[in-house]
Amino acid sequence: MLIRPGLALERAEPLRERAAKAGKESLMRCACAVLAALILIGASPAPVPSGTEILSVSVLPEPLQVGKPLSIVVRTALGVLSVQGRVLSFKFTVPKTGEGTFSARGRVPWFARLYHGTFQMTFTATDVNGARSEATAAVRI
Repeated sequence: MLIRPGLALERAEPLRERAAKAGKESLMRCACAVLAALILIGASPAPVPSGTEILSVSVLPEPLQVGKPLSIVVRTALGVLSVQGRVLSFKFTVPKTGEGTFSARGRVPWFARLYHGTFQMTFTATDVNGARSEATAAVRI
């Protein structure tokens, strides 16, 4: 029986590839196990504070009434330059009244009587670098 030298090398090559893959797979399994253990113990990376964070939103009175006054107060992180509000397809700017405070007063417009129910009012905060964050508040008419 004749054995060709090339044949033995061909058979050995796939074994080397499998060994390399098995090493990568075991490394990934180990990394996943460590990550799962950290999650189970409650260890997580500390959250990085965002310069555009919206801390709280207040829309009063609750419920809103057509023609009646309303007050909006948005408290943000100190680095926020502007806050824009949006409800349905209507957008409005909330002016800055203090460091980290944006507030507006007005009246609920007459066309709001066409809409009844609870709606999501979305507020978008923007900082100097253009980074944005959003928060929502439920309003009822």
